[in-house]
Amino acid sequence: MIMALSFAGHQGDQALLDAVEFLKTSFDKGRSLTRYRLDQIPQVFIPSGLRPYLYEQDDQGKKRLHPDKYEFLVYRLLRNHLEAGDVYVSDSLRFRSFEEDLIPRPTWQANKAQILQQAAIPGLAQPLPTLLQDLERELETQYTTVNRRIVSGENAHTYPGRPSYGSTVPTTASRRFITAS
Repeated sequence: MIMALSFAGHQGDQALLDAVEFLKTSFDKGRSLTRYRLDQIPQVFIPSGLRPYLYEQDDQGKKRLHPDKYEFLVYRLLRNHLEAGDVYVSDSLRFRSFEEDLIPRPTWQANKAQILQQAAIPGLAQPLPTLLQDLERELETQYTTVNRRIVSGENAHTYPGRPSYGSTVPTTASRRFITAS
């Protein structure tokens, strides 16, 4: 499957992508990884904590890369980076880049009002400062409601200071309340 897919990613993932391309080229040529010199194999992407597990000494005492472990590591890291969204496959639905899901910038800039209207999301139709003021008012109302319930004792499980489990409820004098500023 790795041979049929084209991978891309962020600049920080280039070393891994180089290793993937190396494997693809190697398989294309029908060459085993054991046929390459150590300095020909991309190794920059290998995490330092895993390096001791990938190398072994040959009969002459030279450091040698274990090819099966190397290949497995490339696949594992590729999977991890695909899942994280750092590496992507353009033809994929699940692993394509985030930018491919967005409306192209020129289209967005030219048709922003129409697109927002079609989305039918009320909050997006108003200016951002107005939306933020409305949300702040809602939050203030919730703060007031929570404080009222704490003071009146309606919520027996919530009280100021959140004492540790098993301790007593604080006295009225020591209570502190959530305040909206």
